[in-house]
Amino acid sequence: MPEMMENVIKWTGESRLNEFLQYHYDLRIIRAKPLAGVLNIETDQGAFVLKRIRPGQKDRWQFILELGDYLEQKDVMIPKPILTKNKKPFFNGFHHRYVLLPWIDAQPVRLHHLDEWKQVSRYLAFVHQSSQDFVPTLFHRKFQQTGRWSSQFKQAHRQIELFQLAAKWTHQPTDADITWLDYATYTQGIMENLLEYFTKMGGDSVCKETAQYGNICHNNLHRGNIVSDREQQIYLVDWADVICDIRVRDLTQWLLYAYGRTGSIRVLSTILSGYQEMTPLSESEFALIYVQMLFPEQLFQVLKAIYGEQSLSLDQAKPYILAAAQKEEKKLVLLKKFVKLVKKKWKISIPEIDWIKKRKK
Repeated sequence: MPEMMENVIKWTGESRLNEFLQYHYDLRIIRAKPLAGVLNIETDQGAFVLKRIRPGQKDRWQFILELGDYLEQKDVMIPKPILTKNKKPFFNGFHHRYVLLPWIDAQPVRLHHLDEWKQVSRYLAFVHQSSQDFVPTLFHRKFQQTGRWSSQFKQAHRQIELFQLAAKWTHQPTDADITWLDYATYTQGIMENLLEYFTKMGGDSVCKETAQYGNICHNNLHRGNIVSDREQQIYLVDWADVICDIRVRDLTQWLLYAYGRTGSIRVLSTILSGYQEMTPLSESEFALIYVQMLFPEQLFQVLKAIYGEQSLSLDQAKPYILAAAQKEEKKLVLLKKFVKLVKKKWKISIPEIDWIKKRKK
């Protein structure tokens, strides 16, 4: 036991974690082990997950609690915070805030076969459909992003321009600056095309029209956050990035993850088919998926980390910029394949950006 608690202190930096758990939850740690960024703890009252709350995220966990209560009424179970004795969804340690979550005895989905991609997609559709009437309380409206795509795209465009200027006007450009500048004009062109395309198709008003089909996005879909128990029941875990937005945001992220993992258009076809077995997509939603695929999300996040948040050193940044930029270029191939797939299988014509349509590679 002393050795185990020494390990807990080493993992968390909290010398009195057991005392905090006793005080707030009447729990005593028996065993503990780190697992995928959380601490899996065995206690005298069963198994739980202890998760550190990121700075500035405490309100989001209040929101997750509110959402979890709502979804529970729709037979959708998400790991929502367990309240302390003082009815709070988190507690303060000496160094960090923590949230205690129920342990789900399940394993990450394998995603080796088409049927596994299909089953997860069906469940994702069920979660989205179950959220269609969810309206966050006024305090949590800051997590509402439906109808704000236009402002988000414009803000991202402005930031990309600033990142380009930062690299261009530095007195001693690094390899990272030079690499970014090689892709900057191309990236600016993508953003200009995206904004024009989104405006022509109706912009935020189209997004608001589709909110009736679902108003919640998990917003961090990958194999590690999708688990299945012995009865093959699927759960989405780690809702720390959840937002209120239309379902195609989640669905696009899931499609991009699948394509990045497999490179298979057949997997994408299976995902879209499985999803629509639960709830069909409208014609405008396919075009919105096109928009989200076009947005250079990965490159934008890398640039933010370098030039905005400065959490990624310029000396180390070149390979990250290069990898992200190359992935964004490869997405243009995916966009063409996606348009053809939707036309062939669902007889829906998605308007295309002309130069992408004519691009040979």
